[in-house]
Parts: sequence; C-alpha cells; structure tokens
Amino acid sequence: MPLYGSVTTPLPPYVSVTTLLPLHASVTTPLTLYVSVTTPLTLCASVTTPLTLCASVTTPLTLYASVTTPLEMLWKGPTVNVQLEAE
Repeated sequence: MPLYGSVTTPLPPYVSVTTLLPLHASVTTPLTLYVSVTTPLTLCASVTTPLTLCASVTTPLTLYASVTTPLEMLWKGPTVNVQLEAE
C-alpha cells in the first residue's frame, strides 16, 4: 500500500476499513480524532451504506464530528428532565 506509506500512526485501526483510508489519508487532523474514538469505527465497519456515502462526499469529516455527540448520549443512557416550579 504505497498510498498510505506517509501515514503510519492511524493505519493500524483503519486497516480493516479500506474505503475510509484513502479519504482520511490526506487529512491529518480527523485521523487523530478517529483513533481515540473506537466505537464509531466498529460501527462504520459493519455498515456498508455510510462508507460508500463518505467516499463520494468530500466533507463528511465535519459531519462525523457532530455525530460524536449522539454516540456519547447513547453511552450515558437516557436523560431525565426535571422542572421545578416555584410557588
């Protein structure tokens, strides 16, 4: 894989996901972000539809950044809103 020879650190986790590799190879900032987040990586690996969508769209990186919020919400569990009314 001569294409990814320049990027050494993020390669290991992305070896299984070949579709995302070429897109993230040129960008260095999101690579470090994806390395720390292992949950979305496994999720993208199992789903083939978003992978093809990311390949055609050049600005999915910003979209993934916003998707990290709902993923964290799933880990935290359901939230309960309590409103207190003053007499």
